[in-house]
Amino acid sequence: MRKSEMVAGSLHEALRTGPFEHALRLAIQASGLTLARIRARMAERGVAVGLATLSYWQRGRSRPRSAELVLALEEVLELPRGALRDLLSPARREPAPERARYSVTPRQVCANAEAVQKLLVELNNPFDGQLTAQSVHEHLVLAPRRGIERLDLQILRQARIDGVDRDTVIAACEPGELPVRWRSEGTRLGRVATDHDSGVMAVEARFPHPLRRGENLLVDTVFEFTGSGQTCLAWGGGFRSGCQTYCLTVRFPAGDPPARVWRVFRPDNSSPTIDVGDIQVDGNFVAHFIDFDLPPGYYGMRWCWK
Repeated sequence: MRKSEMVAGSLHEALRTGPFEHALRLAIQASGLTLARIRARMAERGVAVGLATLSYWQRGRSRPRSAELVLALEEVLELPRGALRDLLSPARREPAPERARYSVTPRQVCANAEAVQKLLVELNNPFDGQLTAQSVHEHLVLAPRRGIERLDLQILRQARIDGVDRDTVIAACEPGELPVRWRSEGTRLGRVATDHDSGVMAVEARFPHPLRRGENLLVDTVFEFTGSGQTCLAWGGGFRSGCQTYCLTVRFPAGDPPARVWRVFRPDNSSPTIDVGDIQVDGNFVAHFIDFDLPPGYYGMRWCWK
């Protein structure tokens, strides 16, 4: 059997069973089109989409957010109308193991959005929105009892205007759980606002000098916890304006790795959280991922021990 016939047969089955990203990869392979050509043909139909976004779709890192995008994709790939759209319906999504018991709650966009906004207002940062996140690296360490022990947060910020002299760093944890200590090497930490019920802390980070427009500064903050809080089952970052580079690492208790770790994605407050692939835990009991050119949304991991 020729390779093209094998691809066509696999595509037919994938369009029937899914998942979406598998069917899309096969459809692209069967079309013989590059991602750049697909992007150009979608643009001819008045639908703009980035190469990174197309790549994310076929790798399962994100999914199309509108019917218009899916329709244009089906037309370009010469698929029957609705072939890809049907794979995105909630009824066709394969339920993730343990979904009923473990849901993404820490740092979920919708879970803490109101609390975060309240604390931002309380601190009244005059430069809110005037810094962009060039890169964000979060390193979470879990204690032997599976609670949070430490969060190392490094954000490379770029000023949009002259004179920016501070940032607001957010630690959004579990309801009733807040850091007990916090410090920074490169900035002076000032005012603090907390919402204990929501598990959210906002800390003012003062820069060594006012930034010029386009100037970068690394805002590093370490949050320490008791380690005896409730079991942490998920972590991630929510980005209102997207992020160029996001890296998340989670160090699990030595000798006590979880049974399974998933990557998760949530495009906005009104959408369900989607599992987009498994992550392996290495020999040092660390799981991690790094991603680039992220649109607004929530990106993270969740895990379970059984």
